[in-house]
Amino acid sequence: MFLARFTVALAVSAPIWANAEITDLSACAVPQAVSLGSQQALVLRLPTGASAAVHLTTIGLREATYRSLYRSSGSAARRTGSGRVFEDYDTRALPGGDTVITSQRNHPADLYIAAGDVKVRWSANTSDSGWVYYCPAAVTVRLVPVADFESAP
Repeated sequence: MFLARFTVALAVSAPIWANAEITDLSACAVPQAVSLGSQQALVLRLPTGASAAVHLTTIGLREATYRSLYRSSGSAARRTGSGRVFEDYDTRALPGGDTVITSQRNHPADLYIAAGDVKVRWSANTSDSGWVYYCPAAVTVRLVPVADFESAP
């Protein structure tokens, strides 16, 4: 099992997990993606017994807001969180009407959903859903109705 662990340095617009040791559940050679809409919650279970749930509360074309729940074990207190993820790219027009991304404007941390001691990478999909990336060797995931969010982890 491969889990990337690192310490994030504090930045001016630091995400809620800055200065904490975070396990990146999307750091592997071939991450899998799951489409997550606002009427669903994503439940993540780690082999350690930790679990998290993520709900995208609002979704736009290149951004989403979310809420999260996290438990380090089945008997541990539940930790709540919320945040915003977004993509912001410089693009260049190509002949024929296509565009190409030339650089990323926002900080790479702006693409991660944090839930307690774990994080997963996010990217835009449609105006109704986003992609969440995870490493199958590090975590099992399942989609549940948003009504089950509070009881999920």
